[in-house]
Amino acid sequence: GAVQSVSDGLGPQLWESLLDAPAHVACGKTAMEALKALQGVSLIASGFPSKAHRDYFQHFRLLTAMERIGANQAMVEELRSQSDVMSLRMRQQNCVLPYLTLAPASSGNAHWSPSIFTELRQGDVVYLQSGERDHLAVITSIVKEDGKQKLTLRCHTLSLDDVDEEWFD
Repeated sequence: GAVQSVSDGLGPQLWESLLDAPAHVACGKTAMEALKALQGVSLIASGFPSKAHRDYFQHFRLLTAMERIGANQAMVEELRSQSDVMSLRMRQQNCVLPYLTLAPASSGNAHWSPSIFTELRQGDVVYLQSGERDHLAVITSIVKEDGKQKLTLRCHTLSLDDVDEEWFD
């Protein structure tokens, strides 16, 4: 096929991945600002039977992204408002941004329960706190290594300040 210019619009896969990324930002205002910015980015028309088909897809896919952000923000607000939420204190094992590997501090930790790991699945979104910052992260893997469970997360909102943190909840 012929190479097309970015001015023709973005391909559907790239455009959708850009729409999905803000859903994992713990700050709802920032997530919605990102979506507003994407409203001005057009989707390439050549992947659709007509411009009307493209416009329909673009409109409703944007609404779906807004709905996903809303659902994640509702979960974050609920977690912030509850004091009895089961959490797990974990120590950073490795970090190569945007990936972070965490392991429970020890089996003697009051917050530690091996059953937590049985409920987690690759692709789950988790609420992560480092210092005073909140993040949403996606689980990329859960492995048992040397008798210890390790959790690897992908979090695009981590900063270098967060990487300096040793403990995460």
